[in-house]
Amino acid sequence: MTYKIRKGLTHRLWSNYIKSMPEYYGIFAKEKLAMDHFAIIDFTSKYSGIDYLKEIFKLIGYKERGAGYLPDKQNNFVWLSSPEFSEKLPKEALPQPIIADFSNDKFSKSTRKIIEKCSKHNYKNFDLNLIKAAMKEAGEGNQLAENYVVDVLSGHLNSKFIEFPTLKEYEAVKEENQLMAWILLFGRRVNHFGVGVCSRSHKSLKEFNSHVQNNYNTVMNKEGGLIKGGAKCGIEQSSTMGKVVEVKLEDGVVKTNDSFLEFVWRYPVKSSPKVMKDYYMDFIPVNADKVIESLFVQ
Repeated sequence: MTYKIRKGLTHRLWSNYIKSMPEYYGIFAKEKLAMDHFAIIDFTSKYSGIDYLKEIFKLIGYKERGAGYLPDKQNNFVWLSSPEFSEKLPKEALPQPIIADFSNDKFSKSTRKIIEKCSKHNYKNFDLNLIKAAMKEAGEGNQLAENYVVDVLSGHLNSKFIEFPTLKEYEAVKEENQLMAWILLFGRRVNHFGVGVCSRSHKSLKEFNSHVQNNYNTVMNKEGGLIKGGAKCGIEQSSTMGKVVEVKLEDGVVKTNDSFLEFVWRYPVKSSPKVMKDYYMDFIPVNADKVIESLFVQ
């Protein structure tokens, strides 16, 4: 039962993401890529952030796998996986959720005040007990309850419930932390999906990147190099630049990047890899630090 909910939630999050990123669907579908992970960055408060999101994902059966920290961005992150993840073929495995928040104590007093102002209505009306009750009914075979859980959780994870900053406030936060400035505009939502590239049709991530740039007119993130990581650390990553969009604030308009698509090449840890546990399965903070800049580097 929980697997169906996890699968349904993944499908809904992907559907919401790809509706606003139709240019990425062509790459994903035509190249027959597998979903590797998706990422959600949140405010840190009683009603949001890593601890809060972990409770939601663990409720539907996800297991915590690892954690990291991006000191330059004051950003904490945790990744989880479905219980059957390590035994699944790459094409069949559900993507790993990456959930992140911020170390508020690292921000200046003025930035903390802006964050508190913009997130003061942050998700307080969400009742996790209703989800727990619906999960119980779903476990007893109630299909409507199962659909309810997927509907409510997908809506909640894509919700904003934020007050926009003023132009001056936005620029002040951006000067201190560009990633937090992005969250002030978009709130909690999937900021990217990562897709697995290892396939018979491409010999390396370098070759795949060239293919994508030449055939899909894709602008890539070159911060820290086009490819982050390498064989020595077990994983290589590259990403598109989020397309430039305008966001209207009460007293002005700002330009920033929308969500992006990440490409992941996981190196095998066995000579004849088949299932996910035969590949390097974790994440490297120094890689993530540069990948996430697809959200705001121009």
